[in-house]
Amino acid sequence: MRLTNRCSRSSQASFARLLGRLNGDVDGSLVATSVTFLLGLAGSGKTHRAKEIERATCARRFDGIFGKDNAHRLNEMLSYLRDDRSCVVEEIAYCDAANRATIIAQVRSANPNVAVVWECFANDLEGANWNVQNRCDPEKYNVAGHININAYWATRYTYPEGVSPRRIFRISRKDNEAV
Repeated sequence: MRLTNRCSRSSQASFARLLGRLNGDVDGSLVATSVTFLLGLAGSGKTHRAKEIERATCARRFDGIFGKDNAHRLNEMLSYLRDDRSCVVEEIAYCDAANRATIIAQVRSANPNVAVVWECFANDLEGANWNVQNRCDPEKYNVAGHININAYWATRYTYPEGVSPRRIFRISRKDNEAV
């Protein structure tokens, strides 16, 4: 098996145990694998948070695993879980409860012992759209498309039971730092 990150399995397992105790998903016994799902609108901060988790835990970061066009990414993520490797997933479609139920069934089928962690950003359409419009490289993003996507998902967004949403920090226009 080829590992593609710089962290050992023991450090991943230690972090997974901690996450499990904090999340209430496991009883604190050894958990070899965790998957953290980051939910939020485009521009909410999912990518920033995913990179923080990736650096801290060496979890493999996945973005956009929902839908038939992204089946290869979903299969890669599930393969990581089968191999007892932790993942962090950014996916707007899991703002919808029915989509969350489907992915949980797939995750449990791949690895029934995985610790599942949900982190949600507030359903703040105005704040998310502000960030979409003020990103440092707006030409590399489809701004209008992301605003339309946000309008669609904002009406379907629910938080998993027991999860308190994180605040969206607006980036400034000048330097793209959180304000």
